[in-house]
Amino acid sequence: MITVAEAVKHVLDHAHILPVETVRFTGKWASTADSAGTRFVSSASTAGDKPGGKVVHGYCVRINTGAPVPDGADAVVQVEDTLLVKADDDGKTELEIKVMVAPSMGQDIREIGSDIAKDQKVLSQGQHLGPSELGILATVGVTEIKCHKQPIVGIMSTGNELAEPGERLVPGKIRDSNRTTLMAALREHGYQYVDLGIAEDTYVLHGP
Repeated sequence: MITVAEAVKHVLDHAHILPVETVRFTGKWASTADSAGTRFVSSASTAGDKPGGKVVHGYCVRINTGAPVPDGADAVVQVEDTLLVKADDDGKTELEIKVMVAPSMGQDIREIGSDIAKDQKVLSQGQHLGPSELGILATVGVTEIKCHKQPIVGIMSTGNELAEPGERLVPGKIRDSNRTTLMAALREHGYQYVDLGIAEDTYVLHGP
């Protein structure tokens, strides 16, 4: 097992990511999807809050993006589709609003399981893990997974005509560029490697 931040490939099958229904956009009112008209503001719900209270006919709750939808509310209305009817004495707290456009059932509510369905496989065996995949694992609460061990690549150039890039060339020699190119390509993609240098192209070294 390794942490998600270290993961490269994995086998994973996970389900269910959101414990509560949440709101898609900010600056809204959670209400019942019955009709337009006046609503009394009973409370507010912000992101991170536990669901509390219940919305009944004629009332609404001020709600922000990512906040849990209270029981009894089955629609969310954008603040642009409402008018302020009454506020408290300091003008900071809404007490009564008017819904100008009747909301539809489920409007602007992200339901439980809408991102990932129950028993849905989120990542497949052998799948390469990039930033997006790691974000999915974090979303479903996975912190450690099984991964294939990343290979360590040995790189060797062979040939009597080869010289190191930093060496002074003498007649009959060329600088070894392939090894440098391969090491850079492996480093770019995050693979470990071992530089085995240059081997002479002789029968004694290579064998039959």
